[in-house]
Amino acid sequence: MLISKNAKVFKIAKEKLEADFLNLD
Repeated sequence: MLISKNAKVFKIAKEKLEADFLNLD
């Protein structure tokens, strides 16, 4: 379903943002 796909993409994007944030140090 589209909702599941969007949730998966959002989760990946969120993890990427968190990883980028941690890499700022």
